[in-house]
Formats: sequence, C-alpha cells, structure tokens
Amino acid sequence: PTNPYAATKASAEFICKSYYNSFKLPIIIIRANNVYGPGQYPEKLIPKFITSLLNNESCTIHGDGESRRNFIYVDDVVYAIETIMNKGQINEIYNIGSKNEYDVNDIFVKLCKIIKPIEYPYKYKINVKNRYFNDFRYSVNCDKLKNMGWTEKTTFKQGLYKTIQWYTKFNEEKIHWKHTKL
Repeated sequence: PTNPYAATKASAEFICKSYYNSFKLPIIIIRANNVYGPGQYPEKLIPKFITSLLNNESCTIHGDGESRRNFIYVDDVVYAIETIMNKGQINEIYNIGSKNEYDVNDIFVKLCKIIKPIEYPYKYKINVKNRYFNDFRYSVNCDKLKNMGWTEKTTFKQGLYKTIQWYTKFNEEKIHWKHTKL
C-alpha cells in the first residue's frame, strides 16, 4: 500500500485471513475497483464531475490529469458478487474490474461531450497540485472471476449515460426542494 487508505484495506484483508486461519471462519475477499453509477457519493471522480458540470461549476483535476483507472459500472459489480457467491471458493480473493481504462482527462472530456456538448469544455477545467499519494495507475487481474463465467455487461458509454441521467434527476429534485416552501 502506498497511502493510508490502501493500507487500511490491506489490513482488513489480513484480519479476515487471520479469522479464517484461527477459527476457520469461511471468508471470501472481494476487491472492487473504481465502481461508478447512480447514487454514488459525489466525492468520487465520475459523480463529482457530473454534478459539477450540471451545476455549471469547474471540475478540479489533480496534477496533469494523466493518472489512469479502470472503471466498472455498479450493476456489473453486483453481477460479479452474485457470481462469486455462487461459484467462488472459500478463502480466495477475487478482483472485480474492467478493461475500461481511462485517465482523468479522458473522463472529463467524455462527460463534457455529453453534458456540455456545445460549450467550450476547458472553461470547466481547473488543474491543481497533485496529491502526494496519487498513484499513477490501478489495474487488477480479473481472470479468476472471468473463469467462472462472469463478463461485463454494461459498456462504459452506457454506464456513463445511466449515471448522468440519475444525477440529472437527483440534481433537479435537490433544486426543487431548495425552492419549496413548507
């Protein structure tokens, strides 16, 4: 682990493993990386950018925006967990991920093309100093999961559209509540 967040995740895995070794508690460890979709807390990259663009606010990009992530839609994660629960082995670790690898700049441009297609998108972009612990790339091997018959069903583009639709509706409802008198 290169930062406290990653260290706590690794620590939790070791604690689970110790319960298996000490007490034979049946465990399966699941690692889902960069999940996105409706209802996600808006501090994460995709919902943060969506809500910023919907509110005509700038998107903050740490560093040069070239750090890369593999994004996976929430429904595909649910399907993966179902697959693991039905076909997985006790005391195994399963990675859930996708081949949808994009850098932060790619995500920004893709979302601008959908939400702000006519406007000059870079007026919504602000680069700030990179975080000290910002890893360049996260990518995981999902072969164990795929060998159990799991495949990703939602394309990245479909997932983005579904996510944007949800946040658009959520944003409209939030604005409505602000202006509603009780």
